[in-house]
Amino acid sequence: MSTADRTPRSFSPSATSVGDFDFTAGQVDVAAMTAAYRRHGAVVIRGLSSDYVADLLRDMEAILKQSQALLPEAATAKHHANAVTTPDGTLFNADPSDPGRMVVNTLRLNAMISGAFLRSLVNPELLDLLAALIGPDIELWKWGQCVYKQPRTGVPKSLHQDGYYFEHRLQSPTAVLSYAVDVDMGNAPLYVVPGSHELGLIRHEDDRWAGFALNDPVWWERAVPIEGRAGDAVIFHTCTIHGSPDNRSDRPRPVFIQRYRRADDFCVIDVANVADRQRAEQAPITAKTEDDWGLMVRGIRRYQPERESSS
Repeated sequence: MSTADRTPRSFSPSATSVGDFDFTAGQVDVAAMTAAYRRHGAVVIRGLSSDYVADLLRDMEAILKQSQALLPEAATAKHHANAVTTPDGTLFNADPSDPGRMVVNTLRLNAMISGAFLRSLVNPELLDLLAALIGPDIELWKWGQCVYKQPRTGVPKSLHQDGYYFEHRLQSPTAVLSYAVDVDMGNAPLYVVPGSHELGLIRHEDDRWAGFALNDPVWWERAVPIEGRAGDAVIFHTCTIHGSPDNRSDRPRPVFIQRYRRADDFCVIDVANVADRQRAEQAPITAKTEDDWGLMVRGIRRYQPERESSS
């Protein structure tokens, strides 16, 4: 997929309130949810991940304590500015509001680390909803992610599109972000730009903290905040613009994220900075190989001649 320079000034979001794409687990009208997802590029499912929160919070706190103890041994992050990585894989950023302080960006907590995380990946109701959105044959894209905003920190997650990090041939990756604690306007809720998935991939800049950013502040004016309770989940398209402000409250804001895709889709570019993105665009991957297989969580992996011939 080609990228383009897009200005938010010519873009009108498809919704101005989360109420336009808000549903409740156990009561979801699947047809209405699917229509909302197609239009807005995101849906909120209240309570979808509630059964997994307590166990995941326990594991998050254990990994947080471990990573903080390892911080003196951290090395400069390979692909991110102003960041270091601890030996256990947790990413820390320099906090611009407190010089010399390093704060967590992403805990190394996923289904390879936590049994509770693995259980959350195969939530039957979640997989039923995903089947309506991306089809019956569903595989994981990687093993999950835990973004952990510590209290009173000056590090936002800039608005961005996931697909600019990991572009796919069919652009089917679908993220499921669940709140592990109650989230309000004080402790950095997720923001999404409704309808922005229809724009395709937009050219990003390097973020000053980690990864990519859409730095035009007008994008924030087009974004809708999503407050919620622990266990509420946001399902969104790989091209939906999203992000979150810094957490100025005295409460943490951890989230756990899973990503799913069609079993016949594959990653053509997987990068975390502009220089690598520019190089990868010159020679993208053109066929799926077994190296890019994910765990099948619904359906089966069907034979694809173009893949088999290139494996």
